[in-house]
Amino acid sequence: MATMKDKKKFKIKLKIMETKGNCNVEYIPCKISFSGSAKVTEYFTSNISSNVNDKYKVSLHGYPLHGENISIPKGYVGAILEPTNEDSSLPKLKPVSKFDQFRYWNWDMPTSKDDTMQQIKQWTSITKVLMEDDEQDASSSAK
Repeated sequence: MATMKDKKKFKIKLKIMETKGNCNVEYIPCKISFSGSAKVTEYFTSNISSNVNDKYKVSLHGYPLHGENISIPKGYVGAILEPTNEDSSLPKLKPVSKFDQFRYWNWDMPTSKDDTMQQIKQWTSITKVLMEDDEQDASSSAK
């Protein structure tokens, strides 16, 4: 059975993350073939409407979007990372910003518990249990 000791890990130093400011993250399921500045506040976020259930609506190029906020689970940090220019055999990333929640959007259908983004909460619970089992196996085999 493979344990976490057998796998390569990476860590982001929390002290570095503490210095990074919070940002707003909008996850839109599309490919945008543009890399430059955009008037997101003027044309997108300022037009978002919400209802009593913390569900959101907006349109992008005439297509309706339905959104919902997802909080990052306790013990986790959402991070925006970018590659460094360091020469190395392993890719290195540096933190640019952090977030404690993000809003995800669906094209033309309301958000639901069956959405992939909603399942993140379930997977973090499952991985926590699996990690605890792995740690218990490692400590019992070390005895």
